[in-house]
Amino acid sequence: MCPCPRGATLGRMTPAQRMYARAHLEELARRHRIKLRRTRRWKSEAHAWTRQAWIPRSMRSPVDYLIGLHEIGHIVLRHGYKEELRVEMCQEATAWAWAVEHADPELLRLFTKAHWTVIGSAMASFLYAEAQSRTRAKR
Repeated sequence: MCPCPRGATLGRMTPAQRMYARAHLEELARRHRIKLRRTRRWKSEAHAWTRQAWIPRSMRSPVDYLIGLHEIGHIVLRHGYKEELRVEMCQEATAWAWAVEHADPELLRLFTKAHWTVIGSAMASFLYAEAQSRTRAKR
């Protein structure tokens, strides 16, 4: 069970919580035969064909933890690259849902509305980047 003391700061995780979050991600990766690599927070990605996931190096906030779970989810759910935007958006949404379903409940309790807003912004940024790349390709 997560070492999440009552009254812990909501913005960042304690060192014990960070260790627990990392261990949980590593256990899921081991169970699903996924190689974890560390990267900057917004450079996270997953490659299903090589079974590698790039997850946040820092693991300072609950968002970093959920991003790691999200990338593992892409591989477990066998997501590949698709041409159709609606398929890509469905894959993004299902990877976030997988992350929430497999997150430790005690770590999920650390999330504030602001944390969930960051996750929503990640989805919006993905959609924006896709729209920009598609408009550039048609020129």
